Amino acid sequence: MTQRLLRVWPGIVAVVLQWLSRFGIKAVIPGISGFGKAMMTSFAFTLILIIWWTFFSRARWRERLEALGVIALALAGTWMLRHESMWIAWLMAYLVPILSLAFVTWAVVTRRMSERVRHATMVATIVIACGAWLLVRQDGINGDHQATFGWRWAASPEERLLAQTSSETAAPAAPAPTASVPGTRSITVSVLSASSFARKTTRRNTSCMARLSWTKARRHCARREDRY
Repeated sequence: MTQRLLRVWPGIVAVVLQWLSRFGIKAVIPGISGFGKAMMTSFAFTLILIIWWTFFSRARWRERLEALGVIALALAGTWMLRHESMWIAWLMAYLVPILSLAFVTWAVVTRRMSERVRHATMVATIVIACGAWLLVRQDGINGDHQATFGWRWAASPEERLLAQTSSETAAPAAPAPTASVPGTRSITVSVLSASSFARKTTRRNTSCMARLSWTKARRHCARREDRY
């Protein structure tokens, strides 16, 4: 029995409209309002893709159910093993369109291949499209509700800022260098010499004054003795 080729044109139209609604509406209507409208329209075309594959793709029923089952398990596993920063709204907003595009691309490329090859490549396509999101983390969103992502095990901007602040706090402050003014040594020596000279002069003056006082006292006593 000859296998019928898949009917892929409804899937192609649906995924093109899904991407236009998801990213086109957001480009025209900024902010949370545009994000909400883009998400709702995108999920509507996702539902159309599911209806196409389940009822109008011409695939074998076993292949149809296997694809839906693998997609459900891959989405559940991605959600359970995701990084804690990946919120469900942002994860689904980016994962679902990429998964839809990858699945329709697989259907177009493998429509003339054998059932065994189609089954193996189908599982690989779904697992890769979902599992790739386990390698990234969400660094944040901007004011226009567009998410930014980074490698899961790389430090986030907040973690790098905290590490830099901690290192700056832990590092001791270096003492300020003392400026060397030319001639300071000679000035210091001159000041010390002047101080020493002043001390010696004071001692000499004190000694001379003491001797003069003693001489005056002896003369005064001699005068008194002569009177008596």
